[in-house]
Amino acid sequence: MERVAIVGCGGSGKSYVAWKLGRLLDLPVLSLRRRGIVLTDLAMVGVQRRDPDHLVVHAEAAVDTARQTGSGVVARKLQGVQAHLGPFLGDGRVRHLDKQITVPTRGSVSLASIKGPLQR
Repeated sequence: MERVAIVGCGGSGKSYVAWKLGRLLDLPVLSLRRRGIVLTDLAMVGVQRRDPDHLVVHAEAAVDTARQTGSGVVARKLQGVQAHLGPFLGDGRVRHLDKQITVPTRGSVSLASIKGPLQR
């Protein structure tokens, strides 16, 4: 066995079960939310290096992860990346990424603001 997926509602203890199962089976544990956080951090590395390729690859993967998980944490981190996209908006891929990440108008972060590829 190489991978196990644990599915459940928010706050149901998925991370705890994954941690216990990982110890029992001697498998590394990486939640999708954690993966999304790492991807947004890598996208920020692209910003700091002024590398739009690095930025787009990792930020688009983070957007996909945010869609899969519904994680508000990943959505907020993506909005942090979005705040730094200005110098890169001459690149069509970055403009597309900017459209995928939108800042909600209400006080809380909602993943309804992360638009799918077929939504415009």
